Amino acid sequence: MSAIEKIIAGIVELFPEVGDLTLDADTPLGAIPGFDSMAAVNLQTYLEEVFKTTVFLEILNAETTIGELAVYLTDPQKMAAALKR
Repeated sequence: MSAIEKIIAGIVELFPEVGDLTLDADTPLGAIPGFDSMAAVNLQTYLEEVFKTTVFLEILNAETTIGELAVYLTDPQKMAAALKR
């Protein structure tokens, strides 16, 4: 299972409101129904458990796409660079 597939599986599990919404690499987190700061914390916990890495809450914003998130999770240097933006 790819990083994008793992992220999407987690989103579907955490956000039942997603329903029939098509999720792909270009979907921004802000497009997820019910995505707010508390939802970001829940997603952070899921991602840390699945990817066995620290996930900085600052990258889990409404503009971050699922594809960008997958890159950050698989390349810690890119996650660190994203935090500096």
